[in-house]
Amino acid sequence: MSEPKTTKTEKDSPVSEFAEPVMLLVNYQASEVNNASWLVFREETGGKQVFATFCLVFVGSVIFSLSYLGIFTKTPPPNGPYQTWIALGLFLTVVLGPPLSAFWLWHALKTRYSNTFTLDTRYRSPTAYTISTDGFQFSIDTAQLLTPWSKVTACYELADSLALVANGAVFPLPKRC
Repeated sequence: MSEPKTTKTEKDSPVSEFAEPVMLLVNYQASEVNNASWLVFREETGGKQVFATFCLVFVGSVIFSLSYLGIFTKTPPPNGPYQTWIALGLFLTVVLGPPLSAFWLWHALKTRYSNTFTLDTRYRSPTAYTISTDGFQFSIDTAQLLTPWSKVTACYELADSLALVANGAVFPLPKRC
């Protein structure tokens, strides 16, 4: 039989406890704020909005086309010399309308979120972040706000920053800091 081995009751972690709190002073650059804002929005809600727009435009164009053709009222479409062109136009509306509207919305959202630095004033002044076990606190000018970790809904590691999402707001922490 083998004898039982005694183990240490302390943590066997090679990483020691870090000194609290960690403080970062951040002077944002436009490119890192815009990239973080767009990439986080794209992951969080952007795709859902574009897909919903695609579906709504598709259903609307199908209902419009079928109602013009008289499917719901069981009446034939009006006679005229341009019926073939009207039917082709309705078909193209169903086929091209949804992807074009989704593409337009995607482009509009990307343009909007790629201008976050110029639209949001909190990124223009130096920001001090204090990170502790309680949460993270950011200080802009004279305003301070402590956000507990329970309010952080997502954390994204991007190419040039670490983006924290809390209460719908994005807090990019540049890796250069």
